[in-house]
Amino acid sequence: SNVVLGTELAEGVDFDYSWADNTNATSEAKVIASLRGNYSGSFTNLFAIAPKPATVTAASATWVYDAAPHGTNGFVAADFVAGEGVASVTSDSRITDVGETNNVIATIAFADGTLASNYAVTTNAGTLAVTSAALDPAAGPDAAYPAAGVDPSDPAAVADPAKPFSSFDVTNVYDGAAHTIDTNALAAAYQDMFLGNAPSFSYALASNGVYAAEPPAFVDVTVTSLWYKVSAANFADFAHPAKVIVLPRAVTLTSGTATWVYDGEAHSNIEVTVT
Repeated sequence: SNVVLGTELAEGVDFDYSWADNTNATSEAKVIASLRGNYSGSFTNLFAIAPKPATVTAASATWVYDAAPHGTNGFVAADFVAGEGVASVTSDSRITDVGETNNVIATIAFADGTLASNYAVTTNAGTLAVTSAALDPAAGPDAAYPAAGVDPSDPAAVADPAKPFSSFDVTNVYDGAAHTIDTNALAAAYQDMFLGNAPSFSYALASNGVYAAEPPAFVDVTVTSLWYKVSAANFADFAHPAKVIVLPRAVTLTSGTATWVYDGEAHSNIEVTVT
């Protein structure tokens, strides 16, 4: 029968509620009122279930430079309904050289029982970073120098020719020419130690001095420390002391020889031969 306008109906007596399509996100979820008892008929009302906001954040990771490309498919998922979520993600982001880049999610695979349409997923990028590698001094040509107990900042150690600082120490006898370390030998020794990155070299008179592309050269007698710095892309700078020694040149002075017949006069010969 028809319901008289203004009649108050009691749930469970005059009508019952039921629902349909009301679990997953949709714009057409239904609530159905079915009349009973003294009344008959039904009506349906549509309502919307919005996708639940959720986030998937790509993992961040850091590596020390090793010339290899690096990436990660790690992730953190948040705000999913209990028992639902993300099974895996993929990222095409890769980093090889020193620096940082975004780790961007390319694809998402949802866990079993999880409908993608039930979620409004926001993806957040992580950060991939590579830090500078350090040259291992134990693997370098100067691994044995200076000897234990020899302090290259000690003036006495610098001045002592018997305390070497480097395999590139150079000793010359004064000859009027300029002398310095063998830069070609230095370059050859370090050439293959930087995973394909070409090294460059600079030089200074102290570890914290001003480094220049060309090493200082010495003409006069000296025992001087000379620091070399090795630089290469993706590696931290490496500095090491060496010595340049110019020794005094030994010379022999030979006085002249002459003979006279006695004549009552004083005689001399000022000729001197230097050898």
